[in-house]
Amino acid sequence: MLDDSEKQKLLNLARITLKTYLEGGKAPAYHTSCAGLIERKGAFVSLHNGDELRGCIGQLYPTGSSTGWFSIGVLSAATEDTRFVPVHEDEIADLSIEISVLSPFRRIRDPEEIEVGKHGLYIVQGHFGDCSCAGGCRIPVGSNRIPSAYLP
Repeated sequence: MLDDSEKQKLLNLARITLKTYLEGGKAPAYHTSCAGLIERKGAFVSLHNGDELRGCIGQLYPTGSSTGWFSIGVLSAATEDTRFVPVHEDEIADLSIEISVLSPFRRIRDPEEIEVGKHGLYIVQGHFGDCSCAGGCRIPVGSNRIPSAYLP
């Protein structure tokens, strides 16, 4: 888990990266010695303007350091989420940035183990050779139940 200082550094990095890129077309280089930010972790970056989602991109499995991915993730959420018009630099001041850092996956046997608002789900159903059918589901904090399609 990230401590409060690391969380704030990560949010600052995301905002600076987004601002620098949208204003000048180039992301800044960022280096850190904070252990929590160097670790490789899966994560999601969501951008909101008020109650409106403006972009969201995620990576279940890490492919590089957290700081490297978050820089790419915030830019991808802002400019490459095809569900939305790309974020414009005039929006930066009004954007809230949410970064959800994933803890390691663990198998559960009982849906009662899931804490709505805390846990996300990575679901694998069936197995054929080296292929699995898989999907993800994020349970919103305001929700009080897990969608029945994801339960046995």
